[in-house]
Amino acid sequence: MKPFFPNETERRGARARLRELVRENSVRFGRFQLASGGESHYYLDLRRTTTHPEGAYLTSLLLLDRLRDAWPDAAGGPSLGADPIAGALAALSHLHGEPLRTF
Repeated sequence: MKPFFPNETERRGARARLRELVRENSVRFGRFQLASGGESHYYLDLRRTTTHPEGAYLTSLLLLDRLRDAWPDAAGGPSLGADPIAGALAALSHLHGEPLRTF
């Protein structure tokens, strides 16, 4: 299987950019009431990054790169959080010539 990144510098750049997107879109500071009744001073909603166009692309590209040496038959997860990632994984793996079924 061909690599998803031409070199380690490109891979590191993608990780760094994804971290920036998480900080910009998914991390909130303030006072938040938790479902348990407790309180938190920050809130992390990664769906705001995985549904962002560039965030979905980078998340999927980095996941596919990580899976390359142990390619699964399919990939998926709980509905809502995993749905946008699964869709992007399917599309990007197809474009890369290694279609991955998702659920």
